[in-house]
Amino acid sequence: MLDEAVDFVEQQHASLSQDHEYAVLLFNIGQEFTRAKDHQNAIVYYQKALVANPQLGSAHYNAALTYLQLGDERRAAEHLRQTIKAEPNSPDAYFYLAQLVAKSAGPKQAIDYLVRAVELRPNHGETHFQLAMMRILTGAPDEGRRHFEISQRLAPERFATLAATKRIIAAIDILIRSQGDSAGELTKWKEMLAKSLD
Repeated sequence: MLDEAVDFVEQQHASLSQDHEYAVLLFNIGQEFTRAKDHQNAIVYYQKALVANPQLGSAHYNAALTYLQLGDERRAAEHLRQTIKAEPNSPDAYFYLAQLVAKSAGPKQAIDYLVRAVELRPNHGETHFQLAMMRILTGAPDEGRRHFEISQRLAPERFATLAATKRIIAAIDILIRSQGDSAGELTKWKEMLAKSLD
């Protein structure tokens, strides 16, 4: 069935009035391959869609997610950057790019992407949580605490949990080891969080 659809779309290219229409058809085939978990063919069709229309943000975004599935973080980051160029109001593109940048270049470089993701979607607990982690790791614990508390309010079932609290405690430990805690505020916050685990 998918093979027949592919053949049909390939034959229809000449009759389509615009490359955009053809790009969307190719993109849709890529999505079908994604649903079938055939990531290699999905990439082929997302790339074909991008040849037909390099500004098709959804094709860049889906290619990025597919490259993540394949473990190719460099290509995923490239496509996320292209997604942002084509669709500058895509909070998911900023969010995923921040994760990749944090891994490759460090938390400081990821913060701007997370801030933009929060601006675009202020009620997303996961983004606030990730921003909390990055703020703590870069020496801004007050901002980190604020975003951690927001994430807990937005999604208590996810961020008022043992695992989330342990991750924040670990980030605070890293900050204390790297910068110290002369006023003792970080240690107090860490102890308060540790008590909440009991």
